[in-house]
Amino acid sequence: MTSPQERAPIMRHLASAPRFSVVVPTRDRPDLLDFCLAGIAGQTFSDVEVIVSDNAVERPARETFDRWARNGWRYLTPERPVPMHDNFELGCDEATGEYVAVVIDKTVLHPSALDLANRHLEDGIDIITWRNEGYNPLDEANALGPGMFGTNAPTAAPARYDPMDDLRSRFAMAEGRGIDHVHYVRGKIPFGAFSRRLLERIRETAGRVFYPLTPDYTSMVAASVLARGAVDLGRPLLVSYNSVRGNGQQASTIPSHARDFIEGAEPGVTGALPIPGLYASVHNIVAYDLVTRRRVHPVLLAAVPLIVAAQLAAAAVYHASWWPGVARSLVGL
Repeated sequence: MTSPQERAPIMRHLASAPRFSVVVPTRDRPDLLDFCLAGIAGQTFSDVEVIVSDNAVERPARETFDRWARNGWRYLTPERPVPMHDNFELGCDEATGEYVAVVIDKTVLHPSALDLANRHLEDGIDIITWRNEGYNPLDEANALGPGMFGTNAPTAAPARYDPMDDLRSRFAMAEGRGIDHVHYVRGKIPFGAFSRRLLERIRETAGRVFYPLTPDYTSMVAASVLARGAVDLGRPLLVSYNSVRGNGQQASTIPSHARDFIEGAEPGVTGALPIPGLYASVHNIVAYDLVTRRRVHPVLLAAVPLIVAAQLAAAAVYHASWWPGVARSLVGL
């Protein structure tokens, strides 16, 4: 990965950089990546750099990349397979665009996504958010066959918002936000883009953008604290492929899978979760991540206690039998 000194020339020449860099982290899913790259290749906006960071263990995606590659597309591989957050970091570290989007390999961008984003960029905008829809296969054995397409994403006119105010309201539990679609996607780089300058500010403050175990979540909090402004495009511009065999689904429902994922990303963590033994809980993992990262991530210091309280309270709602552990964990926040 490049050092801040090596990245400095990139910052000095942003005027000649592409408008967008689209980073696609992938591992062992060339079939899904094929659809993802087709969506990027079909964008109506052309000032785009594309970086595929292939973290393959068993199924490299070079052939899939070559099928879609155009001028300005690059294919990267880490020296050895790395945890998800490191693969995110590798791709974004190599990006040179004014704005950097992370498009997961199981998602497909609407053809007008980058064009619409470009038309609503104003001075001071560091975060772009678009909403998403889902595709659910009817037969997991035929994952790319027939399925159900659905959305719970409300639509609205594109609008600018204050990211710090949005972060505060997200974790004001009385308002019920943070679980609705709009607040789930806002500020998360897999559902939009960050300015290159914002990524640099996060790195200068914290050393890196993405931390285990929840790289999308901790980067969202840091970005919301440090961003000058944000715009919500107000419409779904991304389709996510939802499979019960996906890592996110399994880590949320199967304790053994969740435990293995956590240990693979950061050995020794399973014994340090706020609610010991509760592995298949995104809320418990997010709470751990934020409590731990605030020691190295100064922008998280003020936000962490309220966020963690909200996450552990949500864990208690979904896992009622764990409430005694939640109560103990809330003490001393």
